[in-house]
Amino acid sequence: MKKIGAGTLESQKRGFLLTIDGILALGILLIVLLLISNQIFQPELPRGVYLKQISLDVLKVLSYNGRINSALNGNTSAVREILEVLPSNVCMQLNLEDSINASTITIAKPGCAGFGNQLQTTYRTVVVGSNRYVARLESWFSN
Repeated sequence: MKKIGAGTLESQKRGFLLTIDGILALGILLIVLLLISNQIFQPELPRGVYLKQISLDVLKVLSYNGRINSALNGNTSAVREILEVLPSNVCMQLNLEDSINASTITIAKPGCAGFGNQLQTTYRTVVVGSNRYVARLESWFSN
């Protein structure tokens, strides 16, 4: 007599393999769903925060690469090269002022006229020899 509910050894193996196959498929499906949801629901930075971050980064690059020093020595093309590779919707203008706030050099990204609705101003102090300068970077989104 056969017991009710107990199958042959072959059908039990088949059932075990189907269970493992189902668990693996479910695991792969969950991983794919997590990857897709992570890409869809990534928070976006507010425009003002993005503008502030890119302004700070540009000033840091200009300062660390010695491009501000080059501009103070008359070579403004070094700064203009950095401003030209910015995203097309971001405009910037760099003002280099000496310690008595007399504007000495102004360098703007080409093709950007006027200021947009959101204006971000970032400052950095630069020392060249015994002279101190203030680098003021004004940035905005173009219309």
